[in-house]
Amino acid sequence: MGTTGAAYVRGLESTGIVATLKHFAGYSASRGGRNLAPVPMGRRELADVILPPFEMALRLGGARSVMHSYAEIDGLPVAADEELLTGLLRDEWGFTGTVVADYFAIRFLQTLHGVAERSADAAGLALRAGIDVELPTVDTFGDPLMAAVRAGEVDEALIDRALRRVLIQKIELGLLDDGWQELPDDVAGLRLDDEASQDVAVRLARESVVLLRNTGVLPLPAGRRVALVGPVADDPMAMLGCYTFPNHVGVKHSEFEMGVDIPTLRDELARHVPQLSYEPGCAITGDDSSGIAAAVAEAAAADVCVLAVGDRAGMFGRGTSGEGCDAVDLTLPGVQADLVRAVLATGTPVVLVLMTGRPYALGTEFDAAAAVVQAFFLGQRGGQALAEVLTGAVNPSGRLPVSVPATRVACRAPTWRHRWGTPTRCPRSTRRPRTRSATG
Repeated sequence: MGTTGAAYVRGLESTGIVATLKHFAGYSASRGGRNLAPVPMGRRELADVILPPFEMALRLGGARSVMHSYAEIDGLPVAADEELLTGLLRDEWGFTGTVVADYFAIRFLQTLHGVAERSADAAGLALRAGIDVELPTVDTFGDPLMAAVRAGEVDEALIDRALRRVLIQKIELGLLDDGWQELPDDVAGLRLDDEASQDVAVRLARESVVLLRNTGVLPLPAGRRVALVGPVADDPMAMLGCYTFPNHVGVKHSEFEMGVDIPTLRDELARHVPQLSYEPGCAITGDDSSGIAAAVAEAAAADVCVLAVGDRAGMFGRGTSGEGCDAVDLTLPGVQADLVRAVLATGTPVVLVLMTGRPYALGTEFDAAAAVVQAFFLGQRGGQALAEVLTGAVNPSGRLPVSVPATRVACRAPTWRHRWGTPTRCPRSTRRPRTRSATG
């Protein structure tokens, strides 16, 4: 993870922007895997397991910004942890950039963690710990902090320290240069979806498709009848992650148009396959299975079935995958698992296409499929990339960034086994993943 993170940071920083590491630290080890939950981890395990990737991304990658974690570690909120944000990060690792707060996290010292009586107290704790910038807006760092400084409750030198770090970074970025302007002169002529940008989108999508299984059914044979089935096969939003504009902002601002053309898998596959039929079978979510019979009929009448199932990205419950969208297990959303089993039962060779934001455990259905393709939110040209892979125009070269469990409850949480520990076996499950990280 540290090697990947360092390489990613180098790529970002090489373009002249500031890369921010998040969330420092322990955010992924919260109790129950839940947002804002405490991290029940001692300092030794934190140092051995959680911190090395951050250190590598800083020392080897050159990241110039860090966002702290919402969580408390062993009872101490990170936003107030001077030992972590200053003692380790700056004094030991030599970090000289800016530390930014996660959204509303400084206020949470008062309202969530209960370690600050007033917002001014929360601001003072955060400044002393080493936080330089409050996000998303000025709240505790505004009037409450100013009043605390005037009252002698917070040392003004702490504000000077944070200000100095922010100004140095602005100078490095050229934001204080003469003639710098926030927007270019010709904003109306600025094109973010020009031909060059679309070419990049296509290349990224092609290189992200992962072929997990193929018994010889791919590429799709020419001149055959192909049934395209599944709720994400004709859905442009199925290509987009939760931080894309339509999912992140567009859901609250319907007055804004999509702005770009996003062909679906159905659109693009129809260009390559003359004999293509389509049935959604079911929705991404919900318990309505009335459409499965029609999908089964289409699959049974075809020579090959392409079955596209997956997620709808969203935030805080507005989707099946994305920030704040928890999953109780790794079963496909809604009745999609029923659709998969029903289509496989037809005996028609099935190419299972997973258009998802997280790995799903398919169990025996994985082995029953003639081919399995993983597509993690490929972006605006994902439909084209998938169609090209399925028809053989592009050779899939992607690799899994994660391991996929064999069953939906096989890996509820990571377990760090010391090499001298006694091996144990769980009679109802297995630690062995269905497909390992880097498979493809």
